[in-house]
Amino acid sequence: MMNKPVRVTLTEERIKKIKDKYGYSSFAVFSPSFLSEYKSKITGFFPTPEQQEYLTTNMDNVTEFIIADRTSRGMSSFANSPETIQMDSEDVELSDDSFTINPGYEYVETLFVHQLLHAETQQKGNSRNLTGVAEFIRDEAGNVAKGPNNKKNLALNEGLTRYFAEKISGSIVPNEVDPYAYNKNIVYILSDVLGEEILKSSYFGNGTML
Repeated sequence: MMNKPVRVTLTEERIKKIKDKYGYSSFAVFSPSFLSEYKSKITGFFPTPEQQEYLTTNMDNVTEFIIADRTSRGMSSFANSPETIQMDSEDVELSDDSFTINPGYEYVETLFVHQLLHAETQQKGNSRNLTGVAEFIRDEAGNVAKGPNNKKNLALNEGLTRYFAEKISGSIVPNEVDPYAYNKNIVYILSDVLGEEILKSSYFGNGTML
């Protein structure tokens, strides 16, 4: 992690909204500006014009990076959104103005990339872009439905996202702590058989089927 995360001072109103929305008893919020190095890696990994269309604006829609104890609300995972990325406090060491990644948790950088991939591919304007293996929605005559939301996800959204996050970050999330290990390992096999370019094409839901 090259860029130092900067902790944000919140108003009492904002603190209350976050507590009410997520149920946290304690948390810290950071500016997402430190994620710029990961944004550059992502855009460099998907170089074709078609793929670049999906990458231009949505990462910049991330406005908050929250670190909290997810077990305090009885949840096994976080409900991230295109605007907010959340991480578990056990992975990092918090200070008054920043945080550092704990030794042995270097794979957390892969989680940064994973959530940025979701942020940049799931929302574009007023429509939602599917990631993973997608299928066009058809009418009774077999014609492809019209409109921006004419696809549905079939499989491997999280597996493909984790695969690309590991490739981009260069850090592997150990299977024993990775909830997406099964799907991710399937994707590694598909990459060996079909090639990574097919995976990239299918990930962006542009009609290439696996």
